[in-house]
Amino acid sequence: MTIQRDTLRCQYRYDPQDKIVGCDLLNQESIQRFYRKDRLATELQGQARYSMLEHEDQPLAQQLSRAGRVDSVLLATDLKHSVLHSLSSGVRQASVFCPYGHRSPESGLISLLGFNGQRRDPVTGHYLLGNGYRAFNPVLMRFNSPDSLSPFGKGGVNAYAYCVGDPVNRVDPKGEFPMFIKGVSQLVSARGQLNSALNELKKGVVSVFNKSQSRLGRSALSEREGMPKTTSQLMQVSEVMDEVKLRNIGAEFRVARKAAEPPPIARFAESKGYSQQELFAQEGFKNNPEVQAQYSQSQRPEVVERFRQADVNFLVATGEYVKKYPANEASTRELVRLIRGY
Repeated sequence: MTIQRDTLRCQYRYDPQDKIVGCDLLNQESIQRFYRKDRLATELQGQARYSMLEHEDQPLAQQLSRAGRVDSVLLATDLKHSVLHSLSSGVRQASVFCPYGHRSPESGLISLLGFNGQRRDPVTGHYLLGNGYRAFNPVLMRFNSPDSLSPFGKGGVNAYAYCVGDPVNRVDPKGEFPMFIKGVSQLVSARGQLNSALNELKKGVVSVFNKSQSRLGRSALSEREGMPKTTSQLMQVSEVMDEVKLRNIGAEFRVARKAAEPPPIARFAESKGYSQQELFAQEGFKNNPEVQAQYSQSQRPEVVERFRQADVNFLVATGEYVKKYPANEASTRELVRLIRGY
């Protein structure tokens, strides 16, 4: 009986930060990898040197230097940064990926980067996401190892699932938990903000219209004084819409004020005449990243300027409304008091 021994085809090497920095291939020259933050920047294999040119996380080009010759490849990608087209020396090459990243052998790829802008492993064809943290198998459409954040964390119930079954709209560059691609995340965020704004506007309109019902009784008096009823009703609707506009400007003022408002500990330090250095030394400040982030946000010039402009807009809108509807001055002052919070 002949016993077949397993052949070690590749041995991977990691640095202290658990990033894969190289691999020793069977009957081939070893590979070394260098990173810019979490993105592959340079790869060396013998005399060949591959350099990646990117904008943020968007691959733009690849440069190959070998034996004194330099070849450049321009890359065209989609929203998920998958390399779909490459152009080198006038020769264009197209690549086609399935939703989970599998591609046929006929679909060539002269770029190191492939599906979702990730480096494809030269031995297994898998994608070692998180720079070697977890291997994703595009053929099986799943990870080879379970997620440490599953089943009760961000990894989800299925510890081996990739992008919770939605690889079209989500990506998982670190192999930890999926996230929406940039365009989709902005759309989801904008939709949520729009729905929230519409709900607030709806509440404001309903409240204003309920209060206006008592005012509509004046239309009969206006009619007796010779003013047509339809004209009086139009004036009532115009008044309601102007009040809604004032409330919206007030809401913008509150949002801008909240962004420019320093944390309580900073306001306390200011009342005591503390310097910024003394503020930073306070236990409640230096040990709380959220407080530090809130303070930094409130000190940004564009945030301060936005708050100043929102304050001016609210003052001007209030004055114009009171001038147009002097009979509502008392109720308007109460509304302003509630919005400003004093």
